[in-house]
Amino acid sequence: MASILKVDEIQSTDAGGVLMPTKPAFYATRSVNWENISTGSDHVIPFNTENFDIGSNYDTSTYEFTAPLTAIYSFSWHIRLQDIDTSSSYFQVYIADGSGTNLDIYTFDSDSTWASDVDFFSFGQSTLQQVTAGQKRRLEIVIPNGHATTDLHSESYFCGYLVG
Repeated sequence: MASILKVDEIQSTDAGGVLMPTKPAFYATRSVNWENISTGSDHVIPFNTENFDIGSNYDTSTYEFTAPLTAIYSFSWHIRLQDIDTSSSYFQVYIADGSGTNLDIYTFDSDSTWASDVDFFSFGQSTLQQVTAGQKRRLEIVIPNGHATTDLHSESYFCGYLVG
């Protein structure tokens, strides 16, 4: 495979560092809280606001990142849930590839952890994934049972960038 070095996309700093300002990266949040998440099914988390999107690879209407290149990508997310109903046995947050495969699943057993409903709980995860050009990544949540009282706070985020 041939390599192409695009020198005009690399900048040096006075301190001897190297910057690549066109390297794909995104940081998406919610514009408002997402209230009363329904139970019993998987939901794409609607991160509808871009703090930045270098390369225009994050879509605020489908809430998906589309990889522009086959490479290793770093993805991170942080979720703040509020008004958590403890009658739900657990909840899961995971990165999905858009074709039905769930990757890097985070499961929290709320049933045996809390004795009563909880005001808020924050958690997050980071991962490296090899992604083929054109593949998608999005964040999903499932609360399998209980009452639909849990909210996702607007300070939650989903972000990613090309590692190499």
